[in-house]
Amino acid sequence: MKEEERLNDTVLRENFAHRSDLLQRWQQLLEQSLSAAGLIEFLAIHKYLVMAHTQAASQRMGSLLSDIQGIEINAISESYINKLTLALKHRVKRKWRRNLLQHIMGYLKCEIDSNDRQHRGLPPLRDTIGGSGQPATPPGHTGFM
Repeated sequence: MKEEERLNDTVLRENFAHRSDLLQRWQQLLEQSLSAAGLIEFLAIHKYLVMAHTQAASQRMGSLLSDIQGIEINAISESYINKLTLALKHRVKRKWRRNLLQHIMGYLKCEIDSNDRQHRGLPPLRDTIGGSGQPATPPGHTGFM
């Protein structure tokens, strides 16, 4: 009975999908011959996903890879993926999602001015972040990407 309830929990299901997708991409990275550049690119691709789950872990993981030169790549990669999977176990909270979206909108505000936003019919930022508490994954979609 408890497992059935967990399957119906959209937040838990979304977390599971994120971790599954991420671990599949991790396995692909390992199959391609792990390098410092590949590990840094992996971090860059998943930065906002991690930030949505826990900003503190995102910062720690960035620090872990900031001085990667001269360090045994297999040891640091094992530490990195362990920290990453632990970070994704945190439930995404509304305030963290809001912070993440504001962070991204900070990058975009230079690209999209208010006239362009109105012309394209985009709502103000405060309306896009929402207070529904619903997961970010649309119904029927099992993964993050």
